Amino acid sequence: MIKKVNDFINQIKLMRLTENQVVIGNIAISKITISPDTNHDLERKMLMLNQALLEYNRKNQYGFIIQRNFLNFEVITNYKALKDITNEFTQCSLLSDLKQTLPYEIDIGWGIGNTLQEARFNAEHANKERRMDRGTSYIMTEDDQLIGPLGDETCLQIPIQLNIQIEKFSSQIGISALHIQKVMAVMEKLQTTELVSDDLAIHFGISQRAANRILQKLEERGVAEVSYKKQKKLRGRPKKVYHIDFLAKLS
Repeated sequence: MIKKVNDFINQIKLMRLTENQVVIGNIAISKITISPDTNHDLERKMLMLNQALLEYNRKNQYGFIIQRNFLNFEVITNYKALKDITNEFTQCSLLSDLKQTLPYEIDIGWGIGNTLQEARFNAEHANKERRMDRGTSYIMTEDDQLIGPLGDETCLQIPIQLNIQIEKFSSQIGISALHIQKVMAVMEKLQTTELVSDDLAIHFGISQRAANRILQKLEERGVAEVSYKKQKKLRGRPKKVYHIDFLAKLS
């Protein structure tokens, strides 16, 4: 009986420790070009973003600590608040709010860590996704799990741990290891080895053209082949359906 009580107390302590993990949101304007002519416009956008963050914090009473850097803002909070903001890591209410408030796109990278430094590093890592996607929100956990882009149907969970086999494969075919892992995650989520460009565009948060380039490169390098073409309408170009087999090449 005493052991059960102690175990229960320890579980409560562990839950409290987890909920108080440090979380940093790296919040940046999606596309910034720095030049003397754009400095005034950038400053105006940063002031608008700052005001929007303050208003969101006031409405929801999260108790954010908001810090401005040169090209982005940092929001410091905790794990419990992040779970609420992202509806258990599925959506991002902050990004939705900013999209409604601001006339330009914002990217958010959330980082979870046991220290401020670890959370900041993970937030910066998560926000590197904006190089490929714009107007998105990602989470990087303390155990190197990338979650995103956050949304009802598009959210993926991608392990970022170094995989030597995938890294070597990535250099051979000229596609980033993260893209390969994301393609694998899409196939796992959809429970299929056959993808069309729409699948990647939706789940990656990228354009159809960019999705087609990824699939075409996989085809060129022998990882994918066109199994058949879909044509729902009599007019228009039929869509290619790619059968993807990473195992054949990775083995």
